[in-house]
Parts: sequence; C-alpha cells; structure tokens
Amino acid sequence: DNTLPQLTEPQLDKLKHLTLVSLASESKMLAYDDVKKELGFNNDQQVENLVIESTYKKLIAAKLDQKRRVVEINHVIGRDVRREDLEDIYSKLELWAETCDEALGDISTEIDIANNNASAKKTLDFEFTKAQQAIHTEYSTEGISGSLARNDSQFISNEYQREEQRTGGS
Repeated sequence: DNTLPQLTEPQLDKLKHLTLVSLASESKMLAYDDVKKELGFNNDQQVENLVIESTYKKLIAAKLDQKRRVVEINHVIGRDVRREDLEDIYSKLELWAETCDEALGDISTEIDIANNNASAKKTLDFEFTKAQQAIHTEYSTEGISGSLARNDSQFISNEYQREEQRTGGS
C-alpha cells in the first residue's frame, strides 16, 4: 500500500519479534514452515536467528528442534490482554484487593495495640516517677531515721541498722 510510510529496519525487526510472540501465544509448538510463511522468510536460518534474538530479549523461552524443524515454546510474554481473559483478571484483582484490605485491617489493629501499650507504659512511667519523687521528698524531709521509725528497716542494710542501734539513731 503506497499510503503507508516505509518502515525502518528497527521497526521491521520489532514487528517480526511481535509476530513471533503472537504465534507463540497461540501455540506451544511452531513449525519452521509456518513461521517462515507468516514472516516471509526464505530459509530456516532466519527462523532460528529470530527465535534466538527473541530468547535473548526475554520475549520467549524456547528450544529449537532442528531435526523436527519446530520451535518448542516454554514461555511467552503477554502482548495484549484478550477479551476472554478480562473476567479472570478482574476476579484475581478483586481477590488481591480483598487480601490487601485484610492486611491493612490487621496492620491497623497492630498499630492500635502498639499505641495502647505505649500509652499504658507512659502512664506507668508517669506514676512510677511520681512515686519516686514522693519517696525522695519524704526521705529528704524526714531523713533516714524517720523512715526507720515507720518500720521500714527491711530496706536498710544490716550494717546500717547496727550503726543506727549503736549510735542511737543520731
């Protein structure tokens, strides 16, 4: 057709690779003759070179069987999404979204637990500090001998208690 622009060599190569990908998507076993006919190749060497290039570009994973003159396709990249695949893709995406929602819910629960634990720890730390300050204030105003009078002697070392008894608490 004279209305279409002339394709450059890289554009032609890309079209050949994409054509091979399309053929490989339709069948896991490609006859050399079918590939040659589809791409307008003259010999088997052109088929083999295209398969090798496509393998290096990771467009396909394939084996060449020169004896049987076939290309065995193990894997092919997706080129286009087929209409019949849309429902399956949608179902998988829906399931994935539900799984993500569940994971987010679990993460939110864990964050709430961690925040509650942090808040409880902060409250306990505050109460502990308050109690420490109260004890410190009490001891600094009464002195150690005042605390012994309240029968807190179990917290004082034996040596200190003997010293208190020997000196009479002064």
